[in-house]
Amino acid sequence: MNTCLLLIRLPAAVLLLSLASVSILRAQEAETLEEVVITGTGTPRGLKDTAVRTQVFDREELRQVRAVTLAEALEYNPGLRMESTCQNCSAPEVQMLGLQQRYVSVLADGIPNFTGLAAVYGLEQIPSALVERIEIVKGGGSALYGPGAVAGVINVIPREPEISGGEINLGYEHLENQLDAGQPTGSTVFHFVSHDGGYGVTLHGMRGYNAAVDRNKDGFSDIARRDLWAGGLRAWWRPDDTAKLTLDYLATSEDRRGGSNDLDAPPNSVLIAEEIQTLRQVLTLGWTQEVGDSFDFRFSYSLSDVARESYYGGEATLGSGDPASPFFDPAWTPQLGFGTTDNRLHLFDSAFNWKPAEGHIATLGLQYRNEIIEDTQIALGRAFRDHYENLGIMLQHDWTPSKHWNLVYGTRVDFHSELEDFVLSPRVAVKYAPTERFRIRTGWSTGFRAPETFDEDLHINNVGGQLQSITLAQGLREERSMTVSLAPEWEVTERVRVEMNLYHTWLRDTFINVETDNPATPNILEFTKRNGGSSAVYGGELAVFLDFEPLTLDLSYTEQRGYFDSTQTLLGSGAPGDNLILSDRYTRLPERFGVVRANYDAGWAEFFLAGRLTGPMLVPHIVTDNAGAQVRNELNRTRSFFTLDIGMTKRFQLEAGRVLTASLGVKNLFDDFQDDLDRGPFHDSTYIYGPRQPRMIYVGLKYEF
Repeated sequence: MNTCLLLIRLPAAVLLLSLASVSILRAQEAETLEEVVITGTGTPRGLKDTAVRTQVFDREELRQVRAVTLAEALEYNPGLRMESTCQNCSAPEVQMLGLQQRYVSVLADGIPNFTGLAAVYGLEQIPSALVERIEIVKGGGSALYGPGAVAGVINVIPREPEISGGEINLGYEHLENQLDAGQPTGSTVFHFVSHDGGYGVTLHGMRGYNAAVDRNKDGFSDIARRDLWAGGLRAWWRPDDTAKLTLDYLATSEDRRGGSNDLDAPPNSVLIAEEIQTLRQVLTLGWTQEVGDSFDFRFSYSLSDVARESYYGGEATLGSGDPASPFFDPAWTPQLGFGTTDNRLHLFDSAFNWKPAEGHIATLGLQYRNEIIEDTQIALGRAFRDHYENLGIMLQHDWTPSKHWNLVYGTRVDFHSELEDFVLSPRVAVKYAPTERFRIRTGWSTGFRAPETFDEDLHINNVGGQLQSITLAQGLREERSMTVSLAPEWEVTERVRVEMNLYHTWLRDTFINVETDNPATPNILEFTKRNGGSSAVYGGELAVFLDFEPLTLDLSYTEQRGYFDSTQTLLGSGAPGDNLILSDRYTRLPERFGVVRANYDAGWAEFFLAGRLTGPMLVPHIVTDNAGAQVRNELNRTRSFFTLDIGMTKRFQLEAGRVLTASLGVKNLFDDFQDDLDRGPFHDSTYIYGPRQPRMIYVGLKYEF
């Protein structure tokens, strides 16, 4: 494992050092009169014209919020919420339309190559250096992109500059109560584009580091240490104006460690530890071709490989081989707690677009997905090899009968290896624009999730010295969904825009995890994923965008609820000390949340402010005593949080078009963070909610050439 990790670290480090000496003119990105998006329909459409509501987060906004990874960028998007789901490893997760990440499909340039294992930590492993913009479509994605896109899609569009150039970034971050002095971070990007623009290549490298944090000073980290290295390239070739070949390669290597504060000791020698070393490599080839004015097509193939070596346990959980230890266990072996997981995905994707007449676009899409997940966890007695195949066929008609109307309707049929019958997922989206400044969009869509092993099934938790394990029930049926939405948009003036989105999603045969503890395995708390009946989540979003140069202000607010049709068992078996927790409410779903972003350009410097509101939610909690014995189960309603980020950047114009930018800021200025974190080695590692980080001070330098 160490050799593999070194192989990816060396190219990234060499790239960081070698590109520092490159000095050519900085790329100037071309401005467009109207933004063009592609995610909602699979074909390029003007942002205002498309019937499928699409949110865009561009490079300028990435720069303003100083987002280093995809996870950091999503923190500031209206209607999205990032959360941490584990006190030991700080696993990130995004929520959309009130649904968790397993309902969201993450795309790379339209390709759904984000595998089940990659989803566990992957949002923090995608560097923002190559991102041109992020397109977000809420609801309706499953008919176009298949299983896993029930709540919608997040499409990461890569940069493709027009002239040669590059940039070098250096930074340093300091968190409250961090356990070490921290280490500098950096990234570099180099673009080479031929004089005629016919071909080009972008190389990039990145090193990110987050120090571990012991927030409540109990000797155990509450935020994991992360050390990330990434490197890759994007190359393109245009033989003529009608065709393009692209090649993308990304490799990321991450070390993640949490638990007892002695983070450099062997993990099986401390009271509690979680250590994950992940190597992810993604290779994608794509070809697009226009055949005349009325027909075009694209083909792509993507290979994604994720290898994870992990340790979960420690003496308090798995025992010790030391006779002097209070946790001595003669059956203990050094291998206990270590595990390996491998995940490989082959994805073939194609689309054919035909324009038979003005205002009509007919699309046929074919997609084949072949995924293998192999997992061995000795401490859990778990070893499996799952193989999934899915063939999806999509038909769509994009019809614009007049300048006031746009209608997109279609269906997708999926043949999944875990299902006896095919699944049909139709959808309809309509845009009506009675005036140039007012539009109203409405949509109806269906989707499904197949009974596969998802990200939460591959993550291991700890409570009371027991490891938690999730298995799939026999005869697990697919989870079906239906979403309706209504989204008016009003450009009050050229400087003021108001958007609203009302949504309601119904789920049938909802997947839930039910405690099915086996007394024969006292160190493991088993859960089984079952179909839990029907449920629904609904809500409304309101967003206001103000552009009064040099001041821009974006405000968004979301109110949401989630319910099951019948009461569900969340925790407990009914035994003494293991009382039942029953509820018909969704857990870990804030009743409300909001984002405010302000940017002011004073000429001599630029100032940024961002606030995030997280409302109350229900969070299950397993309470144990100092010896790890279970005391009771709880369902707690949390308080609200409001975090405020502030920052300043100063640009220095150098000769020959070069620019040096200095930045300084504080995230979570008032240090609003969870104040009832579990303590000690027997803590409930899933009892974490609210903001993902305490107060953090950062400084940075960026050199553009």
